[in-house]
Amino acid sequence: MKRIIVCDSGLGGLNVAAHFFRRPATEENAEILYFNAYPFADKGFNKIKNPVDQEALLKIILKSMVRFAPDLCLIACNTLSVVYERLAKYYTPKFPVAGILDAATRGMRDALCVEPASHLLILGTKTTVESGVYAQRLASQGIDVKRIHALAVPGLATLLESGPDDPAAAECIARCADEAKSVLPEKCDKLFLGLCCTHFGFAAPVWKKEFSARFGNVALLDPDEWLGGGYAGKSFQYVSRIPFFGDGRLAMSRFFALRAPEIASALAAARPDPELFQVPEEFFN
Repeated sequence: MKRIIVCDSGLGGLNVAAHFFRRPATEENAEILYFNAYPFADKGFNKIKNPVDQEALLKIILKSMVRFAPDLCLIACNTLSVVYERLAKYYTPKFPVAGILDAATRGMRDALCVEPASHLLILGTKTTVESGVYAQRLASQGIDVKRIHALAVPGLATLLESGPDDPAAAECIARCADEAKSVLPEKCDKLFLGLCCTHFGFAAPVWKKEFSARFGNVALLDPDEWLGGGYAGKSFQYVSRIPFFGDGRLAMSRFFALRAPEIASALAAARPDPELFQVPEEFFN
């Protein structure tokens, strides 16, 4: 049986992990280990100013995974996938690694090709949006850059981890929808929202509601659904060096109780492991 690590900086990649448990059992069953790469409770990768330090920390994290003997590591996080693309130019882990960027690009490209009059709004963290990685990739595959727009939504991921139904998260998305008017064309026959942060899928109905109210014909593109191949989940384990944010344990356990009971049970029993990987504090200075 394969052992697959799903890695994210936070809990957003649980959406990716959940898809393994919605597939029928096959010969491709796998043990799923979720590796939360969030370094400090109050400091994530987007707080690291130096890109070289981001790469160095991700290298430390990948090396720390060796003890789990993975057959594959899926980097579910858009931010970490951007960092990994830089790191992979000079470092090769001891196991295969795949990021979410390729799967997300394929899905967004296909949607834009089917709807040639549509536009795409990429929504993500500061690191993801400022990298311009999706616009570059889509342009290289023939998509007109005039159809591609982007907007960073800082702070939303943390709000969603505290509870997908948190009113503060809904308010943040509503503000984002208002702000989007400044980056989108006045007339848009159809708007695709690229949820390019794994956390954002937790609030899919809210994205749909707020953007439809302002832009009319809106459809969500959630890359969480496209990563992971044909494997079906047999078991689930959660590891993290930090505790849950606020009521995150209860909120996420409740969220996955029906969607993926294996995940809900593991979250309810999880405890932080401060020695999971080491974090040089100077990276955050």
